[in-house]
Amino acid sequence: MKLKSTPTIDNTFARKVCINLDRRPDRWEAMQRKFAEQNILTVERLSAVDARLVSVPESLSHMRPQDYGCTMSHLAAVKQAKAAGASEVLIFEDDAFFDAEFAARFPEFIAQVPDDWHMLFLGAYHFTPPIPVAPNIVKAVETLTAHAYVVRDSLYDAFIAINENPPAINDRNNLVLQQTFNCYCFEPNLVGQESGYSDIMDEVMPEKPLTYSMPIPDGW
Repeated sequence: MKLKSTPTIDNTFARKVCINLDRRPDRWEAMQRKFAEQNILTVERLSAVDARLVSVPESLSHMRPQDYGCTMSHLAAVKQAKAAGASEVLIFEDDAFFDAEFAARFPEFIAQVPDDWHMLFLGAYHFTPPIPVAPNIVKAVETLTAHAYVVRDSLYDAFIAINENPPAINDRNNLVLQQTFNCYCFEPNLVGQESGYSDIMDEVMPEKPLTYSMPIPDGW
């Protein structure tokens, strides 16, 4: 990736959002503290689609309400970025957490991203071994989770198309995009996902740590 100065989250990505339910202000407050610890100052809150307040269309009856709400929230993030003319959008979920040295390590990692990228995961979990392309960058083959990733403008239309009439929850739809587009991941992860109650899964979920062993544990 071509960079003009010491890269940070704030000066690297045109648009940054954190998806957060209106009924979970505690999580937004926690994320603001985490951003501040890493000197990340320009992430905006995006009000999530609440599965408790919306009905799943009949045409999407194969989806659980929680999956529908999550997918529509990520879709809104990309649609808003496209409408704003943003060159890319970084999407956080409100249970993400950072490597303790994130701010120091980010410049080295981001400089290694190939120029042909369409999607970039700051943290991800691989169900098929990814393809190494640089010391700290791998190319996704079968990669899930969507707690911290970037969508480039060259992918907006395809991302919108698959998630407007989604066959599954958004991170599963990303598997389809990975077969056609260049989707890269930081290696090792610089952003993980906290344990705790998941509004999407409607259950307590284990932590998705910065480092892990394959095969992926059950429940991820």
